[in-house]
Amino acid sequence: MPKRRIVSKTSQNAAPPKCNIPVATETAFDNVKFQKELNWCVEQLRMGMLTKSPNQKQIKESTAIIKTLLSTKAPLVKKRQVMRQTFGDYRQKVEQDDIKWQKDAIKLSQAIKILKVPSEKETGNFLKASQNLNCQKHQQPMDESNLVDLFQFNFKIEDEI
Repeated sequence: MPKRRIVSKTSQNAAPPKCNIPVATETAFDNVKFQKELNWCVEQLRMGMLTKSPNQKQIKESTAIIKTLLSTKAPLVKKRQVMRQTFGDYRQKVEQDDIKWQKDAIKLSQAIKILKVPSEKETGNFLKASQNLNCQKHQQPMDESNLVDLFQFNFKIEDEI
């Protein structure tokens, strides 16, 4: 009888050697970018519901999509899938929208000119009303007759019968 070869169990169940290839992890940048895309999609749905005249079916679909996108329990993959089905290539559309906003901001900043007003045109004198009263205080003692002369209402009161 031939001899059997004994193979140790540890060599059969040994884990394959680990690679130094980085695993795709969700970084803060990816998270911020996803939130930006998500907010853009929700905003587009809401604007569509407000500006266009949707029928009941479209309103129902839009609200269901918004609920899915804003849900904290819905997985990230499902949200991306809903955004892709609704808007097509939503990432490209978000980038185009950002570029459009940047161009508009540049145009507005160039159109706005701040003019400096020369100080020569500024004419105005500010006098405190209390200065006049302070001068009178020192000149005359204050009593009820002086107060009546200083302050009066200009109401016209007509006697009612």
